[in-house]
This record gives sequence, structure tokens and C-alpha cells, in this order.
Amino acid sequence: RTFRKDRVLFSRSNSEESRALSGSAESIEYDLTAGNLTLSGNARIMDGKNEILGSRLLYELETERLVASSDESGDSRVRIIVTPQTLGIADEESQTGEVPQDTPDAPGADPGR
Repeated sequence: RTFRKDRVLFSRSNSEESRALSGSAESIEYDLTAGNLTLSGNARIMDGKNEILGSRLLYELETERLVASSDESGDSRVRIIVTPQTLGIADEESQTGEVPQDTPDAPGADPGR
């Protein structure tokens, strides 16, 4: 089944089996048999932290695998914006006012690690 409009949106709620996800494109094709979504035309998928943009995004629902591609002319590029996860370092620094000793920026930290 294919949905087309100026902008088509989809979202999936967070569950034990999968994370929350949302996306948009000029066209979204849902293939129930194959279990995937194909977003075409200024496609965008976000999971709350990370964002993938491209001309065409194929998302496999079962495996949560994403394949991003540019347009056929090769003029557009795939963009991926990754928000790094913190390891509690910022929290520790804000509580003590000091950079933890096991971080590379800490004075006296071993740069060879």
C-alpha cells in the first residue's frame, strides 16, 4: 500500500520489542508481506535521538534495519545525525565541579589509555 501527499508522516510507539520511531516523506510505501516501509522523496526517520535523511529510506520493521540511499542522479546525499549517549560524566562533573580522572581531558589522565 502506498501513501502519497505533500508530506506523509508515520510513527511507531515504544514497546518491549522495539523503540519509538517517526518519519516523513513525500511518499511512503508499506509492504505488509515483506514487513518494510519505503520512504521516498525528502525522506526522514528519527528515533528521538538520531536522525537519518535521504532521498530514499528502506526500513525493515522486524530487524529494525535501515538502508538509506541518494536519488538516482546521485545529486543528493544521505545525512545522518547521531546524538552521542552520555556515560554519566556530565552528571559527575556537575555534582563535583571537577572533571572525572578517567576522562581524556582530565589533568593527569593517562593519554596512552
